[in-house]
Formats: sequence, C-alpha cells, structure tokens
Amino acid sequence: MLRSVRAALHGGSRFSRSFCISASDLKPLTTEDIKVTDKAHQRLKEVLAPGERLRVEVDGGGCSGFEYKLKLDSKLQKDDRLWRGDNVEVVIDELSLGYLRGATIDFVEDLMKASFRVITYRDETRLREAEEYMDEVMKICYQIYGASSYHTINMLNNFGAALIIRNRFELAVKYLAIGIERILYVNECANMMPGYYCNYAEALFHVGRKDEALEWARKAVLVSKSEEPRIQSYAQKFLRDLEKDAKGKSSRSWWLLW
Repeated sequence: MLRSVRAALHGGSRFSRSFCISASDLKPLTTEDIKVTDKAHQRLKEVLAPGERLRVEVDGGGCSGFEYKLKLDSKLQKDDRLWRGDNVEVVIDELSLGYLRGATIDFVEDLMKASFRVITYRDETRLREAEEYMDEVMKICYQIYGASSYHTINMLNNFGAALIIRNRFELAVKYLAIGIERILYVNECANMMPGYYCNYAEALFHVGRKDEALEWARKAVLVSKSEEPRIQSYAQKFLRDLEKDAKGKSSRSWWLLW
C-alpha cells in the first residue's frame, strides 16, 4: 500500500461530483486507456460484492503532489469512464484518466502484503540507463550547487518518488538516503521535510526495513508540527497507516501511486 507520492499536480483535491447515472450511459474505456492484468481481474472477481466496481482515481493531496487511490465503489458519476470484463468493472473519472492513460492495474503479492497497484511503466530495459543518467546529474549538481542545496535535495526527492510509483523500492532507498541527513541543513527545504521523510519511510517499508520506516514516519510527524494543518494531518495519517500495515492490518481501500 503506497501512502505517499510526490509528483507534479498541485492545487488540492479534485472537484466534487454529486449526481449518479447508470452504467449504460458511460463511455467505455479501451485497452489503450487502461489495462487490467489477469491476476488483478481474477482477484477483483473474488472481492467485489454485487454492484461494486474498482474505482481508480488521481487525487490532489498529501504534503504536495498527487496520490493514486483505489477503492471499491458502488456509485457512478457523470464524468466516469468504464472498463468491463467478465463480471468485473473498473471505473475512472475523466480528470484522472488524463494521468492514468496507458497504465496497468495489477494485483501484486510480496513479502510485505498483497495489494492492487497502478503500474505506469513496465519497461525494465532502460532502468539502468536512467540510474546512470541520474548519477551524472548528481555530479553536475554537486559541482554547480554543492552537495547540500535545495536543488540537489529536490531532485533526489522527485527521483525517489518516481521510483516508488514504479515499485522500484531498492533504488528509491538508495537515492533518498543520499539526502535524508543533508535536508536538515538546507533552510529552503524545511517545508519539504515531512514529505521527504514519508517517501523514505515508504521505500524502507517495502524493502523489509519496517522498524526504520516507522522511525522516519514518526520523524515526519514531528517536523510537520511547524507546518500548516493540512501537512500535519497528512503526516499523522501516513504514520497511522504505516503502523497498521506493520501489524498486518489492512483495509478495503488502497492508496497507490505515485
């Protein structure tokens, strides 16, 4: 269950939609819009109650950026698009589809948990190349701005978040760890700290370092106390969710993401 994603959408939660319609009125989703793996399809057939669908949406929120949310929903809205397949339906609103088009809905079981996930990029062939470019960019950034600068920390956070979204947790730990101590000494990064700590905790959790993950999540709550209430609330919820996951407790809603 991914709890935090830092990405490029700002401006708070998306608009509210209040009126329901029937499934026959909705425009269908194509395989170019969204894909559902056989494993996810089978799992949905097992967990969906009559009249329920899997809703996938992008929601503004958190310390910054957006979050992928997956939940079971029985209502349809005017701006929804619908995917159908053998007693299973997946629904995505038009606004979220702009960020999800081409993604794959999968069901993944690992040592930590079993959950539905949004996978936005499956090509592994250039992952090593991306890592090499990032290392070169880091060298250039050090030369221009120094090792402890806002630009360096921001770049590490963004790249780490992108890796988390793609479930590349080992690499996310590698790059986020570079800036996890330095961020304390960069005044311009003060309001970034809760989100950075949450990202680091998320990555640590998924590589099996649960105790460290909880420690950094608690630090995120502490440093958020000097921030606005929205960020404080987010950090507190992140910690609660992480503690539940660490105890093996799960809900019927999945936060993914980014």
